[in-house]
Amino acid sequence: MTRLSEQWTKKKLVAHCASEETWYFSAASYWKQRYALIMIDVDCKKRGTPEGARAFLEFLAANYFPGMYIEVSTNGNGGHGYLLIDKYNLEGQSVNDILLHRLCPWLNMMFAVAPASRPEQALTREQALRAYTSGSAYAEFSEHEKGKLARGYLADMAVLSQDVLDDAVPLQALPGTTSLLTMINGEVAWRDPAFQSTPQVTAP
Repeated sequence: MTRLSEQWTKKKLVAHCASEETWYFSAASYWKQRYALIMIDVDCKKRGTPEGARAFLEFLAANYFPGMYIEVSTNGNGGHGYLLIDKYNLEGQSVNDILLHRLCPWLNMMFAVAPASRPEQALTREQALRAYTSGSAYAEFSEHEKGKLARGYLADMAVLSQDVLDDAVPLQALPGTTSLLTMINGEVAWRDPAFQSTPQVTAP
């Protein structure tokens, strides 16, 4: 039985976790509600396997969201991860900021290069990076103005904490990659306070 719940109760939680009933909940967005329930939905419709979805969620729980509850999705073709966020302790950050920071492209690159299932679909590091840069620009019909570093293109770029294309950097270390300097259209949008750019040297 599948139902939509307007209010979270212990009875419904127990029934859901025991697979007696399936309940769908929406997180409370209004400020008076202190806690928000977040669900990470990993579907395997045309690609991937339920085992791979489970492995991905377990990785997230072990490395990014301690205590996250994991279950098989309703149709059995993927998995759900649930976590409870205390909105009063976000210190000005939004829930989306937290999720986007933790579910970073470098985590996805690691799984794209070494997928838990169907290794024949693995990408190279360069292919994964191009998918995020020129591929994303193509998807939004902007491939003639951004997506690569070239004359006449928007100066969107980032200085990373490590070389993600260097095979000497272990795959497991990719999710730890951070931006030291981010530029959007030639303007500095973010700079790590500890980062000091190297002065430009002009050849004589």
